Formats: sequence, C-alpha cells, structure tokens
Amino acid sequence: SSTLRDTLRPNTTYALNFGSAICDNNEGNPLYSMRYVFSTGPEIDSMVFSGYTADGYKSDSVSKSFIWFYPADSVEYTPDYDSTVFKYRPSVIARAENNGIFIAQNLKPIPYRIYAVQDKNDNQLYEPGTDQVGFIEGTYNPAEMPDFAIWYDSLRRYVTAEPQLYFRMFTDVQFRRQVLSESARPLQHKAMLYFGAPRPRITNLVFDSIPAERVIVDPQTVGRDTIALWFDMPSESLPDTIKGKITYFKHDTVNRLQEVTEELKLAWRLVETKEQEREREKLERERRKAEEAGEEWKEPEKPNPFAYKLPQSGEINPEEHLTIDFDYPLTRLDSASLRLVRTGADSLSEEVPVRMVRDTGQLLRWHIRAAWETGAQYQLTIPKGAMTDVAGLSNDSIVGSYTVYDPEKFATVKVHVVGRNDGSKYIIQLLDGNGALKQERRDVTTGDVQFNYVPAGEIKFRVIEDR
Repeated sequence: SSTLRDTLRPNTTYALNFGSAICDNNEGNPLYSMRYVFSTGPEIDSMVFSGYTADGYKSDSVSKSFIWFYPADSVEYTPDYDSTVFKYRPSVIARAENNGIFIAQNLKPIPYRIYAVQDKNDNQLYEPGTDQVGFIEGTYNPAEMPDFAIWYDSLRRYVTAEPQLYFRMFTDVQFRRQVLSESARPLQHKAMLYFGAPRPRITNLVFDSIPAERVIVDPQTVGRDTIALWFDMPSESLPDTIKGKITYFKHDTVNRLQEVTEELKLAWRLVETKEQEREREKLERERRKAEEAGEEWKEPEKPNPFAYKLPQSGEINPEEHLTIDFDYPLTRLDSASLRLVRTGADSLSEEVPVRMVRDTGQLLRWHIRAAWETGAQYQLTIPKGAMTDVAGLSNDSIVGSYTVYDPEKFATVKVHVVGRNDGSKYIIQLLDGNGALKQERRDVTTGDVQFNYVPAGEIKFRVIEDR
C-alpha cells in the first residue's frame, strides 16, 4: 500500500509512475511503464500529447528532459520576458525517454503552454546556464491536434510514438553581475583582468608608468570576460608594482550598470623555482671551486628563453599552412629575412616567396604561408634575430624541413546546399566520428561547397543557419 502525505486537489487526475520499480517475486523481472491513475473527481482526464526533445545545436535527443504543461488561462504571459517556468508550477509533467520521445497522458481538453526542461540536478527546478530549456510559441490543445501513431518498442521496452510537437532545446545564459572580480600579474610583462560577466564595457584604462600605446589588450575568451594585458616595455623600465586606473560599467546593488573607476595595483616579483635554485647553487659551487684552484671561471651561456612552438618537420596541409605559436606577442618581425627553399621531384632547388601572417583571433599565433606544391620538399629558415617579443627576447636560428599532403591519400567531399531563400547563409562544419571540428566553411549560400584533405574514417556534418 502507498500513503499520500499531501492533500489532494478536488476534481484532479493523478498518475503514479512506477517506471521499472515493480518486479515479480520469483525472478525479479521488472514491469516496465507501470502507471496507476486515479481521480478525485467524477472522471479521469484522458487526452494525450506526443513530442520530441532534441539539442538545438547537435540535433541529438536530450536525456532526462521533462515536459511541463501549464493551462493557458492560469499563467501570465509576457512575450518580451517569459518567466512562466520560474513563477508557476506545472499542472502536468511528462518525461522523455532516452530517444527523446515523450507521451504526456491524462491531459484536459484545454489549451496549454508547454515547456521542455532538462533537469540535470534532479531537483525539478529549471536552472539557467545549467539545464537546457525549450519552448513553443502559442498554446496547444490536445483535443485539436491531429491523430498520431503509438506503439510499444520491444527492444527498448517502453511505449513510443510519432511526435506531434518538436522542442529544440538550448542552454540559456545565466545572469552574472558585472564586476572586476580579480586582477593579477603572472609575468613581468603580462597582467590579467577577470570580470564577473561577459562583454565588459571598459571606457578608460591608464597606467602611471606605461604609455597607452605600449599596452596590448588581448581578450582570452569569446565574451572578453578574461583579458590579458601585455606591456611592450623593456624589463628594466617596468616597476615591481604597476599602478593604474580602470573605468568600466559595474552592476550596483540593484543590478543596474553604473560607470565606476577603480584603482589597479599589479605586483610582480621573480620567484625562483626549485630547479632554478639548484642550478644557481651548482654554478656557485663551480665558481668557488675554480677560484680556490686559481683558475678562471666563466659562467656557461644560458639557453635562449625566447619560446615558440613550431614543428621542425612533418607534412603540411596546403590549405592550413604552417602554424607557429609564441609565449609573448611579437613586437618586431623581419618577414623579408625568412627563406623557403623548394626541392622538386627533379632535385632542382629554388627559393620561393614566404610570409608570416598573424592569426585574426589569437594574438600569439602566426601562420607561415607559401604556395605549397604536392610532391616537393621544403626547407624553412628563420634567421637569428628575425623576431622580437614584448619582453625584448629574440629568436635563435630556426630551421625546419617539410613535405606536403598527398591528395591521393585523402578524400574530397562535396556538399550541395539548398538554402531557405536567396539570402540564407550557413556555416557548414565537418566533424570526425567523435564530434571534433576538423574543417569549417562560412558564408555558405545555395550551391556546392567542397572539403579537401579529409582523412579516412567516420565523418559528420553540422549545419548552422547564420542569421
């Protein structure tokens, strides 16, 4: 027997969903989809709705999603800001199966406002920024919907149906108060600003000892809530504590954006690592030993601290070129001093034009571009001192040897796109079997789009309508 600890509403239909909790005594076989329905009134509500919940970005079904039904005349509807899921309790709740299909039973023949909510925390609450949500404009009356097919899925062991409603679910942006939550200076030439919310509106940023043109602003995230500041100054000109002021719009106690000015104090000091300490003590011992023996001692030349990431050999995708990453932004580049020598199948060598182009999205990334030819071998030489960064460090000589992808070892994939109308634009993404992005084409309109150098294996496509 079951005991209900709450007062039941009059003239209301209730359903107890047991899932697979009921099993037989002998072998423990579960009784799937068991429901017990009763009413506190003279009749049981018997209308049914079916639908499908899917991730609006991936088009995959959303697990643990609940569908909330609100009688249209019981909730306030504001088109500009719909707060129904926060202010009211649903009168009927249905749950989607793992395949995204839901069947809502025991509904009244009245108009409903319907919402789908993914409940990750199992608390029957919608949490923006954590749970996905989906909704459909307007109201829907199950008595006025067309018929649909319903059947028992013997493989998955639950009832499924043709969907009448389709929910594209998405993760809404959770409100975050705008505030400069932290500032730090992890390196002598680098400071970090951390904001509480995306897209901070900064109206002024000045430092006492550094001219404005010597400060390089480098957003680290799409929303610019984390910003790196690089100081293009000689090391000896940078004080241990850089003082300045920042003026930006900050949320006050009632969450209104107000322009404020706050002081910045960016302190840095050289902290010796254990490895550096051991190396220093070792050199000190060697120096003392040489002096005691009456010998001249010269400090060994230290390795060049100029840091970069560039493969010294390998194959090049001619559409992506070579990529080189740095630890600090470059302030000087002698691109004309770079040399690229191509050796063809006939063993004849010739110098070909080459240039370095900075990435449009990442300040520390550059691309080495040339007219790469299949079947040729290339030797790249970047002479010593061709590059200098904000810390005043310059490179040693860099030499690399490369070949180019053989098109015969890759596939070429062509996709024909038919847009909604003449002005429709799309982003077509090619993914591997694990869903990782491999190639992307933007501003795609009706017509053919081609993906070259596609490796063997499973591939997927994601189409995003660019509005």
